[in-house]
Amino acid sequence: MTRPTSILIIGAGELGTAILSNLTSHPRYHQHRDTTTTLAVLRRASTLASADPATQSELAALASRGIVVEGGDLVASPESPLEDLISGRVLRGLGGWGNRVTVTDVRGIGTVVADLVFNPGDSETGGKVVYAAGDTVSYGEVADVVEAVYGGEWKREEWDREFLKRKLAEQPDDLMVKYQNAFGAGIGVSWEMERTVNHQRGIRITGLREYVEENRERLLQLSE
Repeated sequence: MTRPTSILIIGAGELGTAILSNLTSHPRYHQHRDTTTTLAVLRRASTLASADPATQSELAALASRGIVVEGGDLVASPESPLEDLISGRVLRGLGGWGNRVTVTDVRGIGTVVADLVFNPGDSETGGKVVYAAGDTVSYGEVADVVEAVYGGEWKREEWDREFLKRKLAEQPDDLMVKYQNAFGAGIGVSWEMERTVNHQRGIRITGLREYVEENRERLLQLSE
């Protein structure tokens, strides 16, 4: 099987870091690493020039793992759409409570990406879009999980398509509002678990309830 000779990760945020971690911990990465695979990450030029000790420590840690750090401009990503569904003990259903969405922990995405990089499986994935998922659920099921984990009183708000369209018309440049409309439309944001690489390869990924339980305090802080 041909091994990748050059891998570039765009950014080292939560997702990029998870992918980097899984790539560098994958057994195939360590097989002849020095001669066959170069792993690089793109960071903002301002990050590379920063004198902040924590930033410099992070960059040094990347270098110590054999990762080349390249400078470049990145586009900032909005907060997680899942986190945006929980605000002040209010639960929001984008497009309707029956609307379905696929949710995946960044660690799971990192695991799947690393496995695909080093074990592409041409007959299985060659030339095709591939999928990963921790869970595919309705917004109603998300609300059920939140209420079960946190307890207490919660208010449910349904942000239907018309409401989301009006919100976008009022805030056309707001990236999060654009995300809300995309997820509220319910097109291309969910897929069945049977279609996923992790299901087909038996790769375990954290599901919705487990994720909420693991991140209980952090999610609660974000909602306040």
